[in-house]
Amino acid sequence: MSGLFLSTNNGTNWKTLSNGLSGDYIIYSLAVKGTDVFAGTWGNGIQLSTNNGLSWITINNGLTEKFISALALSENNIFAGTSDSGVFLSTNYGANWTKADNGLPNIRISAIAVSGNNIFVGTEGFGVFRSTDNGTNWVDINNGLSNAMVEALTRSGTNIFAGSYGGVCLTTNYGTTWIPVNDGLYENIYIWSLAVDGSYIYVGTDTTGIWRRPLSELVGITKENAELPKQFVLSQNYPNPFNPSTVINYHVSANSHVTLKIYNLLGVVVRTLVDERQSPGNYSSPFEAKDLPSGIYFYKLEAGQFTQVKKMILVK
Repeated sequence: MSGLFLSTNNGTNWKTLSNGLSGDYIIYSLAVKGTDVFAGTWGNGIQLSTNNGLSWITINNGLTEKFISALALSENNIFAGTSDSGVFLSTNYGANWTKADNGLPNIRISAIAVSGNNIFVGTEGFGVFRSTDNGTNWVDINNGLSNAMVEALTRSGTNIFAGSYGGVCLTTNYGTTWIPVNDGLYENIYIWSLAVDGSYIYVGTDTTGIWRRPLSELVGITKENAELPKQFVLSQNYPNPFNPSTVINYHVSANSHVTLKIYNLLGVVVRTLVDERQSPGNYSSPFEAKDLPSGIYFYKLEAGQFTQVKKMILVK
């Protein structure tokens, strides 16, 4: 049986979401924003549901390749990776699609991840590519990557993880360099999927099931398991002024989708540090600003209905 299934009780029961998904739909990828769900299918293009999967419509206008192997959302932009036609981009919620693959090889795009203005794609045989201009141009970023068969990408703040044949690699500098982070995994393990949830990273493998590891062992965003906070709080960064690094601490008092973004004086997002669901706890996120000019910046924390903004100063 193929198609899409939904559980509202943590997997105890499942129901089919097939209204509008006529035929034999094999779902290869999903992207979710609120109640909007985008489904990439193998042979039938992209389907959209605006009501949590209760009904679906086809949004293939401009797609010349209907085998969709990866999807990702970046603000109002949607990126779709295909079997052998590179990447397509929609800037109007899937109403129209255009090619966005200058610099990419004609090979299957197996994964997509977004961190601020950086778009990353994983390929089968050519490693990872990055675009900083919404997919107009791509460059390969494979220095230190242990294997070019990249099947999965995920991120935690500005940290990007790549899963491939051989294990997991991590970059903390947007792909300039990669390091393997395989302690505890079997040798030559094949990673098919990656996910970050709360304070853990999870890996799905071809034959050895699912593994997890605390993010605090791997990256700078850590959750301190002391007394749980009773309210959301955004602290002043330290040090401030800073050059070129600082740390932002914040408290999460309820399970929430949390975003922490850096803005310049024009209100433009220059860095997204956190964009994920987090459980209650005290968190710390480093901010590296070597590529930014001196000046005043603002950082904004959003979690559920909570929003708070603070100012910081970069002095070089």
